[in-house]
Amino acid sequence: MNALVDTRIDPADSLGIELAWLKSRLRGEDAYPWMADGRSPLDDLALRLGLSMFARHVLLLAAAPDLDDEAAALIAERSPDQPWPSLVLASALFGRNDFAALAPDAPLRALDLVRLSGDGVLSQKAIYADERVVFALRGIDTLDAWLSAWLTPLTSHAGTGSLDAKLTHTLARLLADDADPLAILTGGSMAERHAHVLAAAALTGAAALRMTVPDATQADPEPNEFIRRWRREAALSPRILMLEATEWPARWLRAIEQITTCVVAADASPDIPGTRQQTILHLPASDLNSRRARWRAHLPTLPEAAIMRLAAEYRHAPERLHLTVASERDAADACRALTRGNLAGLAEHIDANVDWNELVLPDEQANQLRELAAHAGSRVLVGESWGFARRNGRGNGVAALFSGPPGTGKTLAARVIAHAIGHDLYRVDLSRVVSKYVGETEKNLARVFDAADCGGAVLLFDEADALFGRRTEGKDSRDRHANLETAYLLQRMESFNGLAILTTNLDQLLDAAFLRRLAFVVRFPFPGETARRDIWRHAFPAQTPLADIDPDQLARMPLAGGHIANIAWSAACRAANAGCEVQTVHIVAAARAECMKLERPWQESWLHGGDR
Repeated sequence: MNALVDTRIDPADSLGIELAWLKSRLRGEDAYPWMADGRSPLDDLALRLGLSMFARHVLLLAAAPDLDDEAAALIAERSPDQPWPSLVLASALFGRNDFAALAPDAPLRALDLVRLSGDGVLSQKAIYADERVVFALRGIDTLDAWLSAWLTPLTSHAGTGSLDAKLTHTLARLLADDADPLAILTGGSMAERHAHVLAAAALTGAAALRMTVPDATQADPEPNEFIRRWRREAALSPRILMLEATEWPARWLRAIEQITTCVVAADASPDIPGTRQQTILHLPASDLNSRRARWRAHLPTLPEAAIMRLAAEYRHAPERLHLTVASERDAADACRALTRGNLAGLAEHIDANVDWNELVLPDEQANQLRELAAHAGSRVLVGESWGFARRNGRGNGVAALFSGPPGTGKTLAARVIAHAIGHDLYRVDLSRVVSKYVGETEKNLARVFDAADCGGAVLLFDEADALFGRRTEGKDSRDRHANLETAYLLQRMESFNGLAILTTNLDQLLDAAFLRRLAFVVRFPFPGETARRDIWRHAFPAQTPLADIDPDQLARMPLAGGHIANIAWSAACRAANAGCEVQTVHIVAAARAECMKLERPWQESWLHGGDR
């Protein structure tokens, strides 16, 4: 036996040493534990699944008849009445009777590493290794037959450009981490995400597989069975799974929490529930020329000007749109539909079908807004083609802030600008995004920006006071964290591939350092009587049946445009219920109700030229 112990062999032969040890035990010899310079496949499997030493011995015994003919013969000689591996035999060989190792929820059986066969008591049932385990121990790299129906090898694409080395190494470290955090890779094109996952897999020595999660209309594998089989697969061979989806069904979002060595690759980070640590990695967008080339390859008949506009505004991979023969409008609509799907549940889609004529503001603010729309429309040309994005160290984003009392037209202005530049408008309520937990606010904001970053969206962050109200001098950790949240929001607004607008009612909280980070700050004044007259003239749609009302009289009520819009709608409802046209009496009743809602005293003198 000492000769066996002293033999030094290559790592590839280390399983042979273990089988030699097992055969010595089967012959009744006092064999010493095996020694080898390298780890065997069984070592790796036991380590990945946390198998006890007894469970490890049972697995070796169960697989032995398929690995070594002499071992199979010795097992049969050991117990002619029961010529198969069993718990009784394992206890005799390894000195204990650990029934827990073969419990239904223990790794050996829960993952189908071994199977039990036959009738009678548990201790005498035949134990044999699943064929997938036998192949793995023999060094044959195969894939679970059930999984192979859903998984395909991840392959590289031509023309993906250079890799982001820092991101690739970070992803590799996450995948190799024993804590198994969930890596979420967003941004870039589908081909670029594939290339980075492949490179990270190569760094870890693992094979990369891909699964596209079926949507609600397609057949899909049962998630719990998938989780179980994939866990075994990842333990048997170094493998990484990349999950993609056009839509993320709720049951698969829940399942992702338990899928090991997994990368979720998406345009935007899906909302994955659970307590597992998540790390979001964002690929920088490809440059304008690369996007132009991709659009040209997929839509070769479009004019060059149309291709450039699509490349400038949209970062969706054209191959995802399934377009064959299409117009520029078809392609833009398809891109906006994808962005809309990305933002579902994160932001509210706001109708932006309004034009400049509906916006009543002093000339100074109106000119600022027209400038803002012009900047947003030319941001990619100036940023990428003219080199300002690289010089300034920022993206193509235009960040603006609208401040002013409630109802002064901030949201209406955002709608007008979105319509002017041909994008959809999405409202994000920051009071819901901001979290008391460290890091959660940034995570919530990242999901919003990642979802919208592929283009066609204007983001309106309402109630920015939720952040500004927490911006302090940084005297303690909570203060510093609040300031970091604000800084993170500004940084993402700048790097965002579009227009992002903040609204606030609290001008006094805006310091000079903060204002320098914004391309535009538009202060919306409370409308004077002349402005209110114009607002009343546009308050009712042209098709509304309207009596002879006096805008001069109505303008005496000191109410902002948003409140006037509410009053006009309420007055129209009152008239419709009464079966008549909208009259002054309906408007006055609606105005009283609006003042009551605002907890503002109503004054009859407003309608009769008194104090106002």
